[in-house]
Amino acid sequence: MANVMRLAMGIVKFPAISLLDEVLNRRQCENLFFNFQNGVQALQSITSGHNEVFQKAEEDLYQIVYKAKVLIEDCCREDWCRVAVTQLTNKEAFRELLLDFENCFHTICEISCLYDPAQESKILAIRNDMTFYPTSIDAVKEDQTSICGRFSNHLDSTMNCDDCKLVQYLKEYLMSLQHVEGGGLDKIDFPYSYPRPKYTKNPPKVLGKSDNMCVFLTDWLGLESATKVFDIREPKDIDRLWKEASVLGGLNHPNIIKFYCCGFLEVENQFELVMECGKKTLSDHLNEEGPLEETKVVDIILQIANGMCYLHDMKVAHRDLKPGNVVVTIPNDSTLSNLGCIQVKLLDFGISKVDVKDYGELPTGRYIGTCGYMAPEIMANELSEMDALKAAEGPCRNAKLALTGNGSK
Repeated sequence: MANVMRLAMGIVKFPAISLLDEVLNRRQCENLFFNFQNGVQALQSITSGHNEVFQKAEEDLYQIVYKAKVLIEDCCREDWCRVAVTQLTNKEAFRELLLDFENCFHTICEISCLYDPAQESKILAIRNDMTFYPTSIDAVKEDQTSICGRFSNHLDSTMNCDDCKLVQYLKEYLMSLQHVEGGGLDKIDFPYSYPRPKYTKNPPKVLGKSDNMCVFLTDWLGLESATKVFDIREPKDIDRLWKEASVLGGLNHPNIIKFYCCGFLEVENQFELVMECGKKTLSDHLNEEGPLEETKVVDIILQIANGMCYLHDMKVAHRDLKPGNVVVTIPNDSTLSNLGCIQVKLLDFGISKVDVKDYGELPTGRYIGTCGYMAPEIMANELSEMDALKAAEGPCRNAKLALTGNGSK
């Protein structure tokens, strides 16, 4: 546990955030900082003397602490307008990290009680005295207000042309998100003008292709991106494409692919949707790696479940969850890579349903999604009433079989 504690203490000794001039999501950074500081100090008094029993907990704690370090450092970077692309309305990343840290804290306490019964009363007292407080809703709103003010101030200052375009776009995008807050995600009115992606090669590298859509590897303001380009063949395509962009653009979660921008190309009669670029799909990862270790399987399943829970909280049903619609990203940190850590993110919301009700829906008369990953009850009777949120249980069960190698990929 010593290496983890050194890294953790490196974070809790991070220069006081409150002393820095400009920090994105300052209140959320400070809250995460102080929660981790108090938790790490408590863990130091619990784990001393029997470090050898914490190998798996150490790996989990390292990942959590490292992710917190990266998140806080990103928010403190000088090129804040570039960082704002990923940090805008990023409250779920802070909440997920705090929840993961809290769960890891309690796990270490339980292990300590098992291996050191003589200290159980002391350990339980430390655990019971420790409370992890998420950032309040009001504080999160203050962070967003601060970002809006920062956008306005910098538009009035001297900035290069690219930065001005980006700040103006992000300001309008944030206002659009706030306008529909609490309403339907398919109602977002995206800014008409946005920084266009650059296609990195000639011809551009193709990441995926279907009948009327092609995915290209692109560069968006220095960020590696994937750009979906759709051919508009009939008027109803416009509503469908706008819906997919609106659903993705209104979501922000560590296990959901990140939206960057979108717009219509009137000259080419096309629509482009620019998003974060995943390295490969989970299907490709499984084909390369084969059956995975149980701990890695559980981690991937939990990440997918976290993303799905967030979607359901937002009243969104994905309706096509499968390994091909999950992308894998590999961390740049060598230690995390050596531990085999990966992050998975959900994508492809083209047939998702928004404003899903909590009760059964009338039959559609046709299958929706991919047959091999549908819930069994839907496959049993195509015309039966179904619950769009509970139907996700089928893909989750099939995903478990695919990950463990006990079923067809």
